[in-house]
Amino acid sequence: TLHGVFGLALDETVRLEAVARYVDAKADFDGFLGEDNVLYTEQFSGRIALSAATQDARTSGALAANYMTQNRADYENGAPFLFGSRFDSERIRIEALGRHAFADGQDVVLGADWEDESAVTDALDKGRTIAGAFGEYQGRVARGIFVTAGLRFDDHEEFGEHLSWRLTAAHKLVETPEYTLTAKASAGTGFRAPSLYELYDAFSGDPTLKEETGIGWDLGFEAVYAPLELSGAIAYFDQRVEDEIRFDPNLFVYIQNAATTRSRGVETNVSARLFENLRASLAYTYNE
Repeated sequence: TLHGVFGLALDETVRLEAVARYVDAKADFDGFLGEDNVLYTEQFSGRIALSAATQDARTSGALAANYMTQNRADYENGAPFLFGSRFDSERIRIEALGRHAFADGQDVVLGADWEDESAVTDALDKGRTIAGAFGEYQGRVARGIFVTAGLRFDDHEEFGEHLSWRLTAAHKLVETPEYTLTAKASAGTGFRAPSLYELYDAFSGDPTLKEETGIGWDLGFEAVYAPLELSGAIAYFDQRVEDEIRFDPNLFVYIQNAATTRSRGVETNVSARLFENLRASLAYTYNE
C-alpha cells in the first residue's frame, strides 16, 4: 500500500488538498477439493479538493473530484476461474458543498454530487450514473436546544428517483461548569442501490436485485463530569430495512431478503482519564 497527502494554502481563505492511495494485493487460499486459488487485486483512488471561505468565515464552500479504479482477477490452479475471473471497475465522482451562517448559531448547508461508474467482466461491460442534491439546516432553536433537518434527492439511472430525510435534536437538560447532561435523538430514511459487483459478477451477481430502503431512529443520553474528565452515554436504536441485499455463504451468491430486516438494541460507552497521560474507554453494544 502506498498513500500520500498533499495540502497547500493558496492564501488565508483558499486551500488546495490532494490525496492518493495505491494497493496491490495477492491472496492465496484453498478451494473445496484442495486446489490452489489466488485472488489478485489492484486498486487506485485519488481525490483533489479546492475549498474557500469569506474573511468572516460566515460563508464557505468546496469543490472536489474523486477517482477510483479497481481490478480483480481469480485464478484456480494457475488458470482463470471457471465462472469468471475478471472484474474491473472505475468510478468518477464530483462534489460541491457550501455552508452559510445567516445568523449566530444558524447555518444552512447545500450540496450536490454526480457519479459515474462502470464495470467490465468476462461477460459484460456495464455503466451507470447517479446525481444527487441535498440541503440541511443546523441551528440552535432555544437555549440548550439544537436541531438539524436535512433532505436529499437522488436520481439513479437504473433505480429511479429517491427522496431521503433526516432529523436530529439535542437538549442540554443540565449544564453547569462541572456537569452536563444532554438528551439526543435522531430519525431518518435512506436507500442503497446494489453495487455493480452485486448485480453483474459472473458467479455471485444477480441482475434482478432491487435497491434497499430503510428507516431508523435512536434516543439516548450523554453525561459529562468535567473535574474527572469522565463521560458516559447510552442510546436505544431501531432500524428497519426493506429488500436487504445479503451474501449467501452456502450458494456463494447475492440474494434479496423478502422480509423486513429489523435491527434494534442498546449502545453504551464510558470514558475516563485515569492519569495525566492515560485515558481508558469502554464501549458495549447489544444488537438484536
